[in-house]
Amino acid sequence: MAITLSKPVSLCYEPQKFRSLLADAFNNASSDWDRTFIGDMIDRHKSYGDNMHLSALQRHHLERIANNLESTHVRKRHHRPAA
Repeated sequence: MAITLSKPVSLCYEPQKFRSLLADAFNNASSDWDRTFIGDMIDRHKSYGDNMHLSALQRHHLERIANNLESTHVRKRHHRPAA
């Protein structure tokens, strides 16, 4: 039995819904990581269209950013005071 780790966009979303999610995510991306993630996803969608594959984690991040929700696993950087 094969395990599918990703699915084509066309099996996850209606075409207009996916484009809307990308646009919302692009507008809502607030961190460097989010902007890079969404920029890469937009580039991949331009190349592969709705045949582009998404993992469950990629879908989670896309929807999180599009819906302007805070990440539940943001790493906080701890800076040491200058000596």
